[in-house]
Amino acid sequence: MDKKLAESIEEWMKHDKNENTRSQIKLLKDKEAWDELRKLLLERMAFGTAGSYSLEFH
Repeated sequence: MDKKLAESIEEWMKHDKNENTRSQIKLLKDKEAWDELRKLLLERMAFGTAGSYSLEFH
């Protein structure tokens, strides 16, 4: 596990108040599922424009 991932895991565990997500992250860490943790904690989420709209006043 690299330093950036370790810091991200520590930060997540410190701030996450949801027991379900905390236990999932802990389980992945215990299983040393580093690739999965990198996907969850380090990769940016892609957002499309679905649901976006502009307001035009006439």
